[in-house]
Amino acid sequence: LKAGIKICAGSSHVMLLTREGAGSHFSLAMSADHVYSWGDNIFGQLGQGFDAPKVISVPREIQGLKAGIKICAGSDRVMLLTREGHLIAWGDNRDGQLGVGDTINHCVPVTVKCEVSFTDISVGNHHNLGVSSTGQLYSWGWNEDGQLGLGDCNNRYVTTVVPKCPVFDPIQSVGYSSFGLHGTTLSQSV
Repeated sequence: LKAGIKICAGSSHVMLLTREGAGSHFSLAMSADHVYSWGDNIFGQLGQGFDAPKVISVPREIQGLKAGIKICAGSDRVMLLTREGHLIAWGDNRDGQLGVGDTINHCVPVTVKCEVSFTDISVGNHHNLGVSSTGQLYSWGWNEDGQLGLGDCNNRYVTTVVPKCPVFDPIQSVGYSSFGLHGTTLSQSV
């Protein structure tokens, strides 16, 4: 494991930060070439495979996974943005939050089904936001409170364009809310 830029502790975990990433009871670190995970693995959120223990107490490289440009941890899942603009996900998927078209938990990294390239991603507790290379906002996952911005409260199991939405730059999903920054105006969907 390479040197990080910051170390911090949560309620049930410790995290070494090389770029970003920490879930509710697990941690991630990304070096220039590799991704590491440790902590709680009950939903497969460590990406270590079918035979991995339910708790891994030291950083372990996720085999076969190349580092991307951004890694984000949700409640019990991970979303990785590759250098090519693709999304890789693993972990808890009971609400379709991995965006792979099903509601099965995945304990190894899988490619998110989408025809566009992404430049930014953000994860909430059980939903995600992504900005495509054209600036279009996408959302997917749990939508009980309308947090996907799609005009209803139905979960989405694949990436879905947010209609009637301006082009976004940075995005942030926090807990059960989604935030998008457009120019100097902050918009909130709850």
